[in-house]
Amino acid sequence: MREKFRRMHTGEECSEQLKGNINKMRIIEDLHTHTYYSHGKNGPRDNVLRALELGLEAVAVSEHAGGNMYYGVRGKKLERLNAELAELRREFDGRIRVLRGLECNVMNFGESDIPKDRSEYDVIILGYHKGIPPVNRFARHILFESFGGKSTPRRSWRRRKRVMQILFRTRTFI
Repeated sequence: MREKFRRMHTGEECSEQLKGNINKMRIIEDLHTHTYYSHGKNGPRDNVLRALELGLEAVAVSEHAGGNMYYGVRGKKLERLNAELAELRREFDGRIRVLRGLECNVMNFGESDIPKDRSEYDVIILGYHKGIPPVNRFARHILFESFGGKSTPRRSWRRRKRVMQILFRTRTFI
């Protein structure tokens, strides 16, 4: 009894059960696909047809929200995408669930570009992406670090260097 409890507590028994069932598991939905509306290669129809071919029960087109400078889908482009998804939903009703998704962005500490009215979307994904304009000091530091740079912008480093020179009346030769 004690051995069985230890195996359950450490997860050994669960992992043995998973090993036996791993070949029986299958993916039934793809909730994160992109199209040529953002940075994908195909259209929404192609994604739905491929999902049907793979035997999926549901597929979501989850384009980037408008906060992304490079891939954000907004304005007329978003209207065209929504119209196309509505048409695909009607056309493939009963064969596969066509879902409308949105891949939102972390914009700032505790802030995102998730729309206030989320009722239009079936799936919302939240992530941190490059291409989000920095809105404050925290976001600027994250942006600099994401490009492999120092987390302190050069400009404020120079300002600190000048302040140190004035305080200690020294010269630097750098």
